[in-house]
Amino acid sequence: CMIFGRFLWRICFFGAGIRVESDLRSRMFDHCKDLSQQYYQVNKVGDMMSLFTNDLDTIQECFGWGIMMFFDAVLLGILSVGKMALMNPILTLLCMIPMVFLVIASLVVGKYMEKKWDKRQAAFSAISDFSQETFAGIAVVKAFVKEAHDLSRFKKLSKENEDANVDYTKLSMLLNVSLTLFIEAVVCVIIGYGGFLVYNKVFDAGQLVEFIGYFNTIIWPVMAISELIGMHAQGKASLKRVSELLDASPDVIDNNVEEIEEIHGDIEFRSLTFRYPDGDVDVLSDVSFSIKAGENVGLIGRTGSGKTTIVDLILRTYNVPDGTLFI
Repeated sequence: CMIFGRFLWRICFFGAGIRVESDLRSRMFDHCKDLSQQYYQVNKVGDMMSLFTNDLDTIQECFGWGIMMFFDAVLLGILSVGKMALMNPILTLLCMIPMVFLVIASLVVGKYMEKKWDKRQAAFSAISDFSQETFAGIAVVKAFVKEAHDLSRFKKLSKENEDANVDYTKLSMLLNVSLTLFIEAVVCVIIGYGGFLVYNKVFDAGQLVEFIGYFNTIIWPVMAISELIGMHAQGKASLKRVSELLDASPDVIDNNVEEIEEIHGDIEFRSLTFRYPDGDVDVLSDVSFSIKAGENVGLIGRTGSGKTTIVDLILRTYNVPDGTLFI
């Protein structure tokens, strides 16, 4: 019966976590199709890949394993503390006081862990983005003999990723070590005060051993609280990154437009100035010209002079200032 119950317990919570991950992934992919080119000009492909893999895995773990741990810890904790209180309320209170301080300290450390995890995810995104761009353009890298240069950049990003992971691990281990010290301190309190009670014949030795056994039962809930705080910090940071994607609004939006089956007319640029979202200089500056209906026009110029930009603007890949481009 217990095995069957544990099986259903895990199917319920793990299944919920997987469904949450699947729903989020579908919503993210559907939303990405609606975002404008401008969004992808600023947010790189590698960063998007880390959202769909690393961050979603973290969120799924929080909803599956995290919720199951929470209910396990609460159920076992309440039952064990209740039995301890029935045996000796004062000794139980002495055991719980350090636990309260432990939870408070864990919450404080959890805020710093969230920042460290956010930094870790950002470092992972940077190295993913660099890898994607390098392998996608490997022909260009080889053509310009940039292998050593890219290898040097990759080593730098790897070092930053390593440092971010080590910083997070140090903080996580500090929390676990502090937890162990608190638990051992409580055991000393139980043995000290419990021995006093046995000496005064309030307890006998068997009852003291039974009380320590109940306390050992709540060690798992306390350990779970520590792990849940770290897991919550990870999940909150990852969910924040995913929410930024889902909350992003398309830049190119059509309002109250009429469907036009076929366009016949001139194309005119009037003093148009344009700069890419992530650019530092204007790609087009005060451009004015017109193309008559049915006319063929060729654009010539050096690389980066704005030829492709003009075509993209006619297609409305990017927004332009009102009153500068007419069809």
